[in-house]
Amino acid sequence: MRKDYNVYSCFGQNPEACFSPLDVSFYERSCFAVARELLGSLLVSFAGGEPTVGRIVEVEPYIGAYDRASHAWPMKRTPRTEAMFGPGGRAYIFFVYGMHHQLCAVTGPEGTPDAVLIRALEPIEGIDVMTRRRNQPLKRLCDGPGKLCSALAVTSELYGIDLTDPSSPLTIRKGEPIGDDRILAAPRVGVAYAGPYATVPWRMYLKDCPWVSVKDRSAVPYQSLPKNTFTPQD
Repeated sequence: MRKDYNVYSCFGQNPEACFSPLDVSFYERSCFAVARELLGSLLVSFAGGEPTVGRIVEVEPYIGAYDRASHAWPMKRTPRTEAMFGPGGRAYIFFVYGMHHQLCAVTGPEGTPDAVLIRALEPIEGIDVMTRRRNQPLKRLCDGPGKLCSALAVTSELYGIDLTDPSSPLTIRKGEPIGDDRILAAPRVGVAYAGPYATVPWRMYLKDCPWVSVKDRSAVPYQSLPKNTFTPQD
């Protein structure tokens, strides 16, 4: 574990909370609300037989009904996207470029194909394991969605897994609360094809965080976003 970070620090005198995954009610809400509150949470993996933990520092929401960047747009149910139509709190894992896995947390009620892509983590525990798996310096272990999956041994074998189940090899747990003043918003990465959704500032990440995948000069304070930012753009 990093010496300057205490996994238990944000739970006061109740360390048991550290081992309780975020429950279904957390995920069965707006994808945007879940994305915002996932920042600071802990992604805990026992995949590969060795524990690893990272703090979520960058996320991107995707909306299946109208967001052209979503794999499920427009409400497209396929074998690939089936997990997105499941209950909130399931893992949607996909394979890109023939070499990288990426992890999303499904949100909303069953039948609503929305999900939050976990884009970057701050390595917290099992750093020696992550380093062995990635063969990269500390700052490059989890600064991207494919990199973090490699570091935490997240593969398609975990597709559809229940992130809310304490016995699951992959869970998300409560972490340090992050104030709105510590968050920047910018366009999502790699979605130039998505029409009006290519430039909406739906990517959220921690300000002045060295673990973020891409720092955008056009990023704006999350607090400054108009109320209609997180709505259909067509």
